[in-house]
Amino acid sequence: MKSSSSSVRDQYERWVYPEPIQDLEAHFKDGTSFVFGEPSLSFHAIWPDKKRFVPSIYVPGCGSSLAPMLAYLNPESRVVGTDISVSSLRHSRKLKTQHNLDNLELKHLDLHESESLGETFDLILVTGVLHHLPDPVGGAKALKAVLAPDGVMSVMLYGANLRAGIYMLQNAFKTLGLKQSPETVRRVRGVLEQLHPQHAVQRYVSSAPELQHDAALVDTFLHPQDRAYTVDEIYEFAEQSGFEFQEWIERGHYNPKNYLQPSHPLYEDIIRLPLRERASVVDNILQMVGSHRFYLRKSENRKTYLVDFSSDEFINWTPHLHPKILWGNDNGQPVLRRNDIDLHPNPLVPALLKYADGTRTIGECFEALKAEGAQVTDNAIDAVRTVFEEMYHFGHLDIELTPHA
Repeated sequence: MKSSSSSVRDQYERWVYPEPIQDLEAHFKDGTSFVFGEPSLSFHAIWPDKKRFVPSIYVPGCGSSLAPMLAYLNPESRVVGTDISVSSLRHSRKLKTQHNLDNLELKHLDLHESESLGETFDLILVTGVLHHLPDPVGGAKALKAVLAPDGVMSVMLYGANLRAGIYMLQNAFKTLGLKQSPETVRRVRGVLEQLHPQHAVQRYVSSAPELQHDAALVDTFLHPQDRAYTVDEIYEFAEQSGFEFQEWIERGHYNPKNYLQPSHPLYEDIIRLPLRERASVVDNILQMVGSHRFYLRKSENRKTYLVDFSSDEFINWTPHLHPKILWGNDNGQPVLRRNDIDLHPNPLVPALLKYADGTRTIGECFEALKAEGAQVTDNAIDAVRTVFEEMYHFGHLDIELTPHA
């Protein structure tokens, strides 16, 4: 087996990470837990240009639980999980047996050898893996070889800006010659407890409750090999790997309207930028994304998946509301909440979205609203376009581009 790195493999044999899930049913029972970028939650974010179908799924570097989670959430899909860690695969096999996941196949395999599987996959979900390789671009190219022609790769790479303080401490610990051991873990915890409250790592630490687990602490501060990416570097990574950047998995994280008030001195300048540059500026100003999650397509694919609201075809698209949206009110005014962020939309937003049931097109939602007796002005269609475009870029809905029969 060609190892991605013997030191990385050895770490995950001894320090199984992420923390293994013991029971999938209990984990997903209350509806708050989910997996980013997987079909049961986000089919039309992954494939805006496809009718629903049952995708085959490949999870390289699946760790202790990720492939079983995908198989559990997508019971009709065939799921293949691979990893270089025998310890992680042992727990994955336990979950496979425990939950009768007959649709799951697990293999001890380096992702560079993915072509030896002898098949291609509709979806490759690779999270927390490529940034630990000596050559992340080379790893992505190895996965591209087993991606189906219209397949999508769902990727997570570390975000450089929020993790800046991590690399300061990593470098300090390497200079001191600290090795992975229970004693070193104890000492690192002591360092974190005595850090200056304004140290650059504090914002990350406060947002990462998983650091209570020793394996997470080792993976964060004592990892022998990782790198992180800015937004601009994510786009460069995609291009160097032979992919086309499709979309952020959580578009709202890169939308200035989620976080900046119109009174912000740069607000108007930022929202006028193209989406790529806008995301870069938001990430640099806010410094809040520790993990970039995004979809990639083969660069040779036709761009049939692009969601461009400047097209007059938007009226024939079908909106699918994000299942985690919560509605409330504030002194009688509607409030939309997701990811602990409140949005106070104008009344047209809930009036239209209540008809977005996954079967109606945008035009049919508009017609339903008119049938309810809503007054229609000359620019009504532009207002409708704006509502759905704004909600799309907040990440509150996905779009199905293919017309219904």
